[in-house]
Amino acid sequence: MAVTLVVAAIYFAIFYSPSNIVAIALFGFLGFIHAPLITIMDTWILKYYHDSPGSYGPIRAWGSVAFAIFIVIYGELLNRYGFSIMPYTGLAFFSLIILFSYITPDVPEQSDDRVKATKGDILRLVKNPGFVWYIVIIFMISLPAMQLQNSFPMILSEYENAIFYMGVGMFATSMAEVPFMMMAKKMAHITANKRFIIAVSLFIFSYVILLFNRSPVFLIISLVIHGASVGIRYPTMRQATYEISPDGLQNTTQGIVGVSLSMSGIASNMIMGGTLDMGGILLLVTVNIAIQVLSLGLLFYRTYLVRPRNR
Repeated sequence: MAVTLVVAAIYFAIFYSPSNIVAIALFGFLGFIHAPLITIMDTWILKYYHDSPGSYGPIRAWGSVAFAIFIVIYGELLNRYGFSIMPYTGLAFFSLIILFSYITPDVPEQSDDRVKATKGDILRLVKNPGFVWYIVIIFMISLPAMQLQNSFPMILSEYENAIFYMGVGMFATSMAEVPFMMMAKKMAHITANKRFIIAVSLFIFSYVILLFNRSPVFLIISLVIHGASVGIRYPTMRQATYEISPDGLQNTTQGIVGVSLSMSGIASNMIMGGTLDMGGILLLVTVNIAIQVLSLGLLFYRTYLVRPRNR
């Protein structure tokens, strides 16, 4: 609850900031506070349902549903009333978070909560070849994760009602995640590497579509497939990270994966900017397909060619 109040204060400070420099500084501070919250919340869910593998997916699916509904409602509010409503909607949003934080019970203490990690435990974790491999593959398959959505304006710039199509695309992406996240329990018996192979294959297919047709309809179809990929990839990533974490290091391990995702996002933006300047959308799509094909090859190698004792 205290963190929510701090985030709310920064949000309003950004909105009323006297200059762009102050706003950028506040955004940086907000990211410093906000980034670990997702990791902590995900670990909280995984620890609460530690005896039920795959439970994270269905719970996370409701977040996708809420996000999709929020996009529709908030988009309509912005169209009608403009950005001046943001402080009021922000106040309502943070009030709801504080209310639910107050009435939500804490997670009962688990046996591994009493296990205190040492510096040696952390060093052994980061030196483990299997964990290093896992971080590398998470980094690679996450590189194009946001580029498709971030390139919306360029792809749709030649079409009328671009904002409408962007809203439909975001809604479609979020809703496409839901059924696959709901199936996380049923897919729990499939190894993480094999689920990643399915997710990356879908990801590649979503980009291949854009090689041939980038009209709004095909873009939305591509986003639906992209959403299905995320619906498989994200619960797999969180559950696998939790399962490979030594006792007492769950938050640390999830945090390391979170850093990998953040670095992947930074690299993704750099790749996106450079490729767009050099060759436009077509080159961007081609580069992302190449990265994902390489990721898929590494996953196949690790899953089917490496001896089982080294997996």
